[in-house]
Amino acid sequence: MKSQRFGQYLVDKGVISNEAHEKALAIQSKNRLLGEIAIEMNYLDEKKIRQVTEMVNKSKNNLKFGEAAVSLGLINSNQLRFMLEIRPVEKWRYWLRTALSITKRCFRS
Repeated sequence: MKSQRFGQYLVDKGVISNEAHEKALAIQSKNRLLGEIAIEMNYLDEKKIRQVTEMVNKSKNNLKFGEAAVSLGLINSNQLRFMLEIRPVEKWRYWLRTALSITKRCFRS
């Protein structure tokens, strides 16, 4: 049996699109901030990034970028979760959760 990367396996099974897989691989290969990922994913533009950054800088309780973007209504919680999970430091969690989700579905059938 030919060795296959897990991401490609997910594409082959129809769990994710090829485009989503390619975009996630491109993002994972770079060490990026959430704002940069949000721009690349077309979730936010430069103006909205500045708006979120201003809110974070004015926050007295160490508000995080993603939390600020969600509270401003600029992204939703699913978009934030996706961006967090495709960052290089979170890469293993993304693939593990996906694998566990698929495994659970297989055992339910």
